[in-house]
Amino acid sequence: MTNIKTLRNKSMSHNDLEVAEKQTKLPDVTYDQIESILSQIVKILNKIFKVSGNYESVSKLGPGVSKLLNTLKSGEGC
Repeated sequence: MTNIKTLRNKSMSHNDLEVAEKQTKLPDVTYDQIESILSQIVKILNKIFKVSGNYESVSKLGPGVSKLLNTLKSGEGC
């Protein structure tokens, strides 16, 4: 029951300003971490579905992709 109580308390406390202000900020995620995670996801899905596929980074597709990603990133703050 301890784990359930902890989850309940966390979900209730997110509305509490004092609790929210005491939260520590997590470090930013890097593109290398994203690439690594996506690579692991592909491996997992290939294993689950018994297929072979690959992932190509969107950053390799051209300069327009960076502009798109920056636009999406700025929209995150809205």
